[in-house]
Formats: sequence, structure tokens, C-alpha cells
Amino acid sequence: MAEPKKIVKKEEPEGGAKPKPKPKPKPKLDVLPQKQAAVIKKILESLEKKLTGDQMKASLGDYIRLVQLQKELDEESPREIKVTWNQSVFTSLYGHALATIAQNDVNPADYPDEAAYLPTVIGNFTAAIMEYVRVSFPACRFEVLYPTDVNQTAFNRAVNYPTAAWTPSSLTCLKTESFGFTLTRNLDKCWDTLEFGTALGFGADQRAHLVGIGDFSNSA
Repeated sequence: MAEPKKIVKKEEPEGGAKPKPKPKPKPKLDVLPQKQAAVIKKILESLEKKLTGDQMKASLGDYIRLVQLQKELDEESPREIKVTWNQSVFTSLYGHALATIAQNDVNPADYPDEAAYLPTVIGNFTAAIMEYVRVSFPACRFEVLYPTDVNQTAFNRAVNYPTAAWTPSSLTCLKTESFGFTLTRNLDKCWDTLEFGTALGFGADQRAHLVGIGDFSNSA
């Protein structure tokens, strides 16, 4: 004969309500950047090994962007920085508010006041640095590193090179770089970069060009 089955009755808590499961603790927000930075660090270590090897699967531009991203995550730097003092200075000079220019491919002729003002901000800033340094080091020499690949649009060219301040008489050397053109093997653009300072009055003895050591065999 088969033995009768035993029925076990579970006791319900008082009130008849089942106990609610404990909610899982949410991850701390400050832990996320640390985890992301750790992941990027491992990627960079892997890329650094490949940079010294025979095969280079990641471009130098990718490596530079990862280094910058790692720095931002480690330092928890702000993603957006707003400069407001320029607005009041611009308004006092031109009588209207500084325009918000969201794209760099606009026509500088559509923003004549901004195109005239913004280069002076860069020029005055670098001139103030040179003046301050020369107080302690009168014989100090200065050079500017100017990237042509990110300044291809007419608006960028108009505002990012202060022709009145960066002259052969104020600079010892005008150095150019164009990693974007180098990585894409655009020799015509690389040559234009090498010759960039000629029209500005910089002779061969006052011009230099920076190439990346990670891709030097194919650099212009």
C-alpha cells in the first residue's frame, strides 16, 4: 500500500499580507565614472602595446580622444563650460549682444562684428601671456601651434587665427599640425599645411610642422 502524502501548510504572516522583497540598492552615481575610467584605462593600455607593434588597428586620433576622455572621467571635469564675460565686453563695443553661433560652417560675412571681435580675444590673451613671461625671462621665445585640419571652414579661419597678434615679429616660430590630413593620407592638404605660414610672412626659418610619431612613416 502507498503511504499517504503529507500536506505541509505554510504559515502566513499576520494580516495575511506576504512580506515584500527588499529593494536592491541602487549603484552610487560617483561609482559609474570610476568604472568607465577603469575600462578606458584597459583599452589605452592595449592600444599603447599596439602602438609599439607592427600592426596598428586604432588610429592615433582614436588614441588621443580616449586619453582625453580618460582625463575627463578621472577628474570628473564639467562637460560644458560657459564663458560670460565676453558678452558684456562685446555689447559695450558693438552695441548689440554677441550672437549664438551653433555651427562652424556659417558665413563670416553674416557675423562681421563677431568675426572681428573673437580673434582679438585670442590675440590679447596670448599677448598678455608673453608679456607676463618676459618680465621674468626677457629672452624667452614663443611659438604657436596651429591645426589646419580643424580650421578648414571660413568661419574657423576667420576667428581662430589673430593675424594682428601672431606675426613674424611677435613669434619665433609658427608651427602647424594636421593629424586629420595625415591619417587620411591627404597629401595636398598636408602640403597646404606646410605652406600655411608663407602667406602670413613666416619664412622657412620661422615655420615648423608637427607629425605624430605613431604614424610617422606615412606623414607628409
